[in-house]
Amino acid sequence: MHGSDIDNSRVPSKYPPNVSFSVGSVLALPEGWSSRFDFVHQRLLTCALVRADWHRALAQLHRVLRPGGWLQL
Repeated sequence: MHGSDIDNSRVPSKYPPNVSFSVGSVLALPEGWSSRFDFVHQRLLTCALVRADWHRALAQLHRVLRPGGWLQL
């Protein structure tokens, strides 16, 4: 499992070895993540993004999904 957020202030200091975290924006996910994930769960962005950013955010989330993957909002 991999988690990503705009800042790391809420990332715990200890977590299981099969968990990793990165810092970044949903508006610019790493290019190396293209078609990487079977399942993407996004939450708590309702008030964080302005209307114009949603198209870009959803495109980024879709890009990192493998074909047939699932996006949960």
